Amino acid sequence: MKRRELIKGAIGLLAFGAAESSLGARPCPQTLTGTEPKRCPVPDGPISQLAANMTSGEWAELTTTTGLSALRSSYTAASPSNGSFLEYNANGYMYNDELHFTGSSDNGSRTWHLKYSDATGAWTKVAETRPGHTYCGFSIDQVNGDFYQYYPGGAHPQLYKGNSGGNWALHSEHPGGFVVPGGNWFPELNGGTGGFVAFDGALNGGELYKTLADGRTWSRIGGSVTPNMPGGAYHNSVIYLPNQRVVVFGGGNGRREFMKLDADETITRLADTKGNWQPWSDFNCGSMVAFKNGRILHLMGAGQSSAGGENTPVELWEYNYAANTWSQSTGPGISNWKWMATTAMDSLGVMHVMTQTLSIATPREYIYKL
Repeated sequence: MKRRELIKGAIGLLAFGAAESSLGARPCPQTLTGTEPKRCPVPDGPISQLAANMTSGEWAELTTTTGLSALRSSYTAASPSNGSFLEYNANGYMYNDELHFTGSSDNGSRTWHLKYSDATGAWTKVAETRPGHTYCGFSIDQVNGDFYQYYPGGAHPQLYKGNSGGNWALHSEHPGGFVVPGGNWFPELNGGTGGFVAFDGALNGGELYKTLADGRTWSRIGGSVTPNMPGGAYHNSVIYLPNQRVVVFGGGNGRREFMKLDADETITRLADTKGNWQPWSDFNCGSMVAFKNGRILHLMGAGQSSAGGENTPVELWEYNYAANTWSQSTGPGISNWKWMATTAMDSLGVMHVMTQTLSIATPREYIYKL
């Protein structure tokens, strides 16, 4: 597909009078097509406005939210060795119309839980959790409102539990020594009581674990038999598809193997991923999101180190669960993204991307329209 040129800024004025939201009249941002600005039909928050005036396959830079740059500066100032909360981040997830995200820097000395509200257009810090790399272990139980953060590494990896207001506390410890797996909440496991699933692609040819109905005891899926579930040692993806009621998992460190886990704990191999996967890439898990219609979007490109290819073009690939196929979609036309956190915003039909480069300290936000 033809790539679209990035156009910054907000162009045009709203003229809807009584239709103004509590935020008041805002400029209606132009999308990345370079066409004449469109009027926002339903004035709302910054992301809602932008999404309403984009068409499928369009990218736009979001410049009208507040608070993110100040939060990044505050995070770094707390410790000179702290880089950015985007260095070892998890995906973002929506809960009660708010975007929640956890992230930490390379040294893992501080982990922050942030949130964004489109009603206010602002990012705020919710809480600070325990030190450690968040990697790809953040998820939300949408039914009960429980938030989970899995901290890998060490003799006993830890699962923390919190909520939309923070309140994080140790929930359970894994008895083994996972390296750096991904994890997610799977509501249909354990007869419908739910369980947290963690995948380590490098351990014994690939191992998958879950918490039992008590939420604290861990059990290996597949028992003593080691299924063929290859993956990388870092940045494994574990993605929950709510309408399909399955978890899709795999990847990590440039590996392309992907599998799915059903509620009855059947494991099935899926089509391998495609695209420009780089070794040691931060793009394997923090940049993969699932939508309720069974579409998975995956941004991939630059490597983890400066020598690993920060200038590698960023590609967007889409997985269709029903067809079990991968296809390339319109990329952002950018080649200098490094760290990324992505969030599926189903109600608006967009993917939100928060990104940062080695050379530019200020995080930037982008929107892709499904």
